Amino acid sequence: VLLLAAITFTACGGGDDAEGTARCVASLPTSCTPELDPDFKSLYTSVISQRCGASDSGNTCHGKNANPKSDLKLTDANVAYKALLGMGGGAARVIPGDPHCSPLMERLESEDPTYRMPYGEFKLSAGVRCAVQQWIEKGAEP
Repeated sequence: VLLLAAITFTACGGGDDAEGTARCVASLPTSCTPELDPDFKSLYTSVISQRCGASDSGNTCHGKNANPKSDLKLTDANVAYKALLGMGGGAARVIPGDPHCSPLMERLESEDPTYRMPYGEFKLSAGVRCAVQQWIEKGAEP
């Protein structure tokens, strides 16, 4: 079993720093076992909508409320996908094909609880981070 240092999808930002200033993640697993299908639909349904504020439960940091953290709106799958890839003028959080330099991965893998996503929570499981990493590696298709 590989120790995963991959990705985590979710909620509130601890600060309003520019997403574009993320550092590349030096060590991600070369192979891992995803807990979810590594596709956007599965990730959105199981993680983003549940933990990032798009649903009525959980955090609301990137939900329908006014002033979503870091101007990142994740209110539905289409909006979330476009926002994560920087379509529509916002900063890209996902670099298709490059999980090492995708700001989302850097936030998910951070050991700093004030920077890591989901904010104020433990890291997502290795299997969930693996699914995000593989989705990005495969081109981050919708």
